[in-house]
Amino acid sequence: MNAYRWLHENDLAAMLDQIDSPAPQRLWRLWLAACLRWVMDQRMLEFDLIHLQMIERLEQVADQFLPLMQLLASRASLTEDRPFWMALRTAQSLRLTRRELDDTIISLQIGLGPQPDAAESATMSETASSARQPSMQHSFCDLLRDIWGNPFEPVPVLPEWRTADVQQLAEYLYRERHWQEMPYLADALLDAGCDEPRVLEHCRQAVHCRGCWLLDGLLGRRTEQG
Repeated sequence: MNAYRWLHENDLAAMLDQIDSPAPQRLWRLWLAACLRWVMDQRMLEFDLIHLQMIERLEQVADQFLPLMQLLASRASLTEDRPFWMALRTAQSLRLTRRELDDTIISLQIGLGPQPDAAESATMSETASSARQPSMQHSFCDLLRDIWGNPFEPVPVLPEWRTADVQQLAEYLYRERHWQEMPYLADALLDAGCDEPRVLEHCRQAVHCRGCWLLDGLLGRRTEQG
């Protein structure tokens, strides 16, 4: 693994190897929550409100808005054997390990696939049926890059960029998950004197999630990036 491969390839296993241990549990939980949200957004499986509630609880525990015991109580109720439930149950482990991360992704891969009705099933080609698998791998890697940035060339978040306006906007984006408004953060950072192209470019990228390295840096949630 090198900087070019990290930024341009989508070898999820190699990327996980690069950042494996010791990694904060918060970041692992937020990444898995983002992956689970992505699967839900693609409507690859049938979901109930309880799925979303569980993911939100996972994020709240990661950010210490809920005690860990509530996560463990939720995990105990996940008894179904379907792949998404298995992935969600693994994501809510007391302490995530690399093996559990791999198991979670495998569970999602097993459950991945379009859920067509009978008429669509008869006409869908095998190529179309498997097309989402690379898309999932690509998206999970993008989410990993959003959280870890570039571990080979970390970008420092300077204190002078953390003006009241920037922090207020960053907190709003993080809390409400309005990622489509991230370009406004680039404007606020420019007003604060930020001319770092990698920071401004990151604001204008499409993929973001809770745990984003830039938002964490602006909100003081991490002292180092990468």
